[in-house]
Formats: sequence, structure tokens, C-alpha cells
Amino acid sequence: MNLHSLIELHWTSKVAPKNLEVLLYNNKIRIVDIKCGLQIIPFDGYQCLHITRLDLSNCNLQYLPNTIGALKNLTVLNILNNKNFQLSPNIGLLSSLSELRVSGGVQNERGIMTEVPSTLHKLLNLRVLMIRNTSISMPPQNIE
Repeated sequence: MNLHSLIELHWTSKVAPKNLEVLLYNNKIRIVDIKCGLQIIPFDGYQCLHITRLDLSNCNLQYLPNTIGALKNLTVLNILNNKNFQLSPNIGLLSSLSELRVSGGVQNERGIMTEVPSTLHKLLNLRVLMIRNTSISMPPQNIE
């Protein structure tokens, strides 16, 4: 099967596709929507610069790789309903991000998060911020 023309990947299953990394490195894919038992994202942000929408909700995702900050074209990031999810400070490097949705047991390296990462104030294009079912206090104190 030739998937070189693929621009959107929507995957709902109990398991991730075996060739997910290869699919994500396809420089034409712009929208990635994966809902499966994925615990770790098998990609390097520097190889996936073309992605504009990333929906990893309802996975068993534990964290985003530090290279998430390399996704300069990313406008929407949905990481709803991932238990014990660790939110990286590198999220503040997503300069094009306009929509961020987070829920569940969001953590940082010290445990349960009670406030958003201090780097969030760098997201100058952010228009939608959804934080629900977390221990994060609202409104975030570290946001100007």
C-alpha cells in the first residue's frame, strides 16, 4: 500500500499501527488523530515539522517527547484524557499553537501539577486553552 499522498491520519484502535513512525515522517501528513493504547509517541519532533494538528486524546500517553517544541507549525494540540500525563515545559516552544486541550492526571517531574508550565506565557497565538479534571488551579497564576 502506497501512503505517500496521505495528508491526514485518523487511527482509533486498541493498538498503534506498527509503522506509525514511518507514517508520521511522511512530510505530507498535516493532521494526526490517534486514539489507541499508545504510551509513548514514537517520533522525533524534528522529523515531523509539517504536522499542524495533533490529537492524542484518550490514549495511555505518559508524556510528550522534549522535541515537541520543534513542531513550529503545530496549531492544535489535544491531549485530553491521558492518565498520569507529564506536561513538558517545552510546550512553550510551540510558537504557532492556537489551541491546547489538556485533562486528566497532569503531572510534572515532581508529581501532580497544580499550575500550568511557566513557559505557557510564550504561546502568543494561543486562543483556546481547555484545562479540565486536573489539579491545576484556575486561573493560572503564572500567566500574565
